[in-house]
This record gives sequence, C-alpha cells and structure tokens, in this order.
Amino acid sequence: MAVYKRPDSKYYWTDFFFEGKRIQRSTKCKRKSDAQNFEASLKHQLNFKRIDLDAEPDRSLTFEQGCREFFGSLVGQVAASTVRRYETASKAPMRLLAAREIEGLD
Repeated sequence: MAVYKRPDSKYYWTDFFFEGKRIQRSTKCKRKSDAQNFEASLKHQLNFKRIDLDAEPDRSLTFEQGCREFFGSLVGQVAASTVRRYETASKAPMRLLAAREIEGLD
C-alpha cells in the first residue's frame, strides 16, 4: 500500500494509480493503520465504480443527511436487522446533532 506521511502535513497521504490515473490525496487520518484502511476502502469503491473522482463533493451535509445516506448504503450489504439496530442507536445523537453540518470524506 502506498501510504506515507508528508513533512508538511499531520495526516497520512495515499498515492497510487487507478486505470492510468494517479490518485493522490490526504487520508485525513493520523494513524497509519487507519490510513491504510482508508486507502483499501477507496480502492474498493473505485473498483466497483461507486465514486466518481471528477465530481466535486458536496460540502454541506448535515448529521441527519449523513446518517440517512449511510443507512441507505447498507441496504443489501448487511442484514435488515443490523440497519434497524444502527437506526435505533442513532436516535439519541440525532436529537442533539441532526442539523449540525459535518465534513465529508474527500
């Protein structure tokens, strides 16, 4: 895996080629193991065409929207009871954070 730490950054970076295109970006992770997991996830998403690198990410996302998106992404990948459990567990944080903006991964 091509995870490294740049001298001008407190985060680890990833650098690899995908379909002839160089992918180089911050992982926004301070621990190497987290950065390696981020890179593996990014490669997985690229392989299954779940993300478009050329699209500009939407920076205005609320906690509630993020949760709904996350729960939607789980459908068909985990058991329905797991999704319901996550929704139940998110009720308390939702009351406090629903309208707060969060920063998405880039």
